[in-house]
Amino acid sequence: MQLQRWAYFCWRKNYTDYNTLIGMVIKMKNREDLEEKVAYRLHVVNDQGGGGPYCSDCNFWLGSDPGKSFDKCPACDCKVIDEGVYPNRIDVKENATYTNVKDKNKKMSITQLVETIEANRGSEIRMHPYGFLQLSLGEGAWRDSGDRLHAWSDELPQMKRPEFQVHDHIYGVRSRILLGALRDTQYIVEENVQGKYLLFSARGGNLLNTKLKVSCTKRRVSYFEAGEQYSVVKGDYHSSESLAPLTATLFQKMDADLDMSPSVIGPAYYEKMELLSDDRTFDQHLAWRVMDKALEEIKKRYLLF
Repeated sequence: MQLQRWAYFCWRKNYTDYNTLIGMVIKMKNREDLEEKVAYRLHVVNDQGGGGPYCSDCNFWLGSDPGKSFDKCPACDCKVIDEGVYPNRIDVKENATYTNVKDKNKKMSITQLVETIEANRGSEIRMHPYGFLQLSLGEGAWRDSGDRLHAWSDELPQMKRPEFQVHDHIYGVRSRILLGALRDTQYIVEENVQGKYLLFSARGGNLLNTKLKVSCTKRRVSYFEAGEQYSVVKGDYHSSESLAPLTATLFQKMDADLDMSPSVIGPAYYEKMELLSDDRTFDQHLAWRVMDKALEEIKKRYLLF
């Protein structure tokens, strides 16, 4: 059990007094960036005999070539150790290649997160077409690599066009669930003249219909709650949906390729060549009210204040 959860448990059960608890919290804050997380390298085998190792902490595929094995997971920085073979535990994506993550992609601690949010108070919060708020926590260009705070709330309007929910990214994604719960669904998208879907390209705030018919098949559905994290490889198709009244994630974009355009999957019956999709302006009063609620819940859950 993590130290913070153990301290919170002790506090709730009255197993320690206030002063002792504060001392524990200070020690945990000081050690937060020094503790090394450990995950297992899960060797997965599919029905065809293929497969490879996955990180047990975030499900990141660690590659099947022993000469390219990672001592640490590139997605979540956990030290990975071997732990057996799990036939058919998860569907394996064949022939995938991944690039090791640089030091600039190290995770932000909870303390740093709270301080950064406060430092960005008054900054513009954007509303994503998929129905969640985005607060940039970095100084770079909006589309460049960096950290964002994402928040879903029952107070917000629903996504504008749920039929266009499946998409990929021009960057790798590492998402840490801070509050609530998420369902993340990954898909296999392939060109298919008989396909029931069309491929759209997101450019300049619009969705452009490529007229290319594709098939879109669910590959894996995963559920994550507060304290867990997941990753999405650049170019992989997925969709995410909040399963709680208030969900917040620390969303990290890694190694963005700004020369690329993300792709979106839409219904085959859609005939328009261009769809205006990316107006992210939103009521800032409501947006900050939701963010403030999320911030207070984060403080309660992780900092014990």
